[in-house]
Amino acid sequence: MVAERGVIQMKKVQAAVLVSAGIVAQLALVAQPAFAATTAPSCVSRSISETNSEAGSLYTVHLANGCGSTQKVKVIVSLGFDSDCYTMANGSTKDFSFGIGSYEKTVTC
Repeated sequence: MVAERGVIQMKKVQAAVLVSAGIVAQLALVAQPAFAATTAPSCVSRSISETNSEAGSLYTVHLANGCGSTQKVKVIVSLGFDSDCYTMANGSTKDFSFGIGSYEKTVTC
């Protein structure tokens, strides 16, 4: 009986250690600073248009790279989903559309 209690207590200790380790690992992930993206250069022009329908509004951000070199940019949408990171060759254009949120800014990525 004493041996069984020892095994049960050891399993409880092991479980507590695993739970504690999991909490510490999660806190470590949360504590990482967010990547601070910088605003895309002004040579990447942005224009925003809105299209209305019965389903609601659709917003389109039109990007055009006039920088003379390739740029990597991403559209940030507040209260919505951001775009992927786009690699834009000089002279290229890209449209990103969204229906939820509002345009916040365009950043490098």
